[in-house]
Amino acid sequence: EDFTLAEIKSLDAGSWFDPKFKGEKMMTLQETIDLVKGKAGLFPELKVPGRLRAKGFDPEQTVADILRKNGLVGAMVKGRPAVHMQVFEEDSVRRLAKLLPEVPRSFLLSAAPGTARWLTPEGLAEVKTFATGIAPAYQIIDRDPDVVVRAHAAGLTVVPYTFILRPATTPSYPDAPPAVRQQLEAQLQSLPTTREALTAQMRKFVEVYKVDGMFTDYPDLFPR
Repeated sequence: EDFTLAEIKSLDAGSWFDPKFKGEKMMTLQETIDLVKGKAGLFPELKVPGRLRAKGFDPEQTVADILRKNGLVGAMVKGRPAVHMQVFEEDSVRRLAKLLPEVPRSFLLSAAPGTARWLTPEGLAEVKTFATGIAPAYQIIDRDPDVVVRAHAAGLTVVPYTFILRPATTPSYPDAPPAVRQQLEAQLQSLPTTREALTAQMRKFVEVYKVDGMFTDYPDLFPR
């Protein structure tokens, strides 16, 4: 929110992922819709909407207006909803429920201890009043696979994140507090190191845990 669109467009959005993507530019939501509409679904996340609202923006209303302008509210693609929203902040999901009741909404849940209240039968029943699904960190399900059973019993979909390979070079996170840095490093060490291992991990979540979908940077490795 501290940059103009022109400044954002001047950034290299590809090199961090792979040198072959050097020079790729950030896309606006409208540019993404123009590229994807009718070919696949969209699963956008609202990032820090509360912070944006504090600065005078209205991210939920803006997204609702863009989706309606493009005829995506209530639309389907390949038999599934054309758009599925997600956000970490409870108040934002509740607002999306009022602005876009026809659009599926997932409540993102981190592995932090404070999210445990949402994973009980009572918590999931409350989530159902403002969301259509949960999107938990996959570690949550690995520790307690019954989360999927409880969520499905509450009528919620389950789409965990993020299935990735361990990076070849471990980031140092020099600005993070020691405890946070230690936690991040432990998470990195737990990641699969081979493509075969990542496919096996995803297969377990689909076939054993019965999740409804997943987020991954490696869709080519998704078990089919």
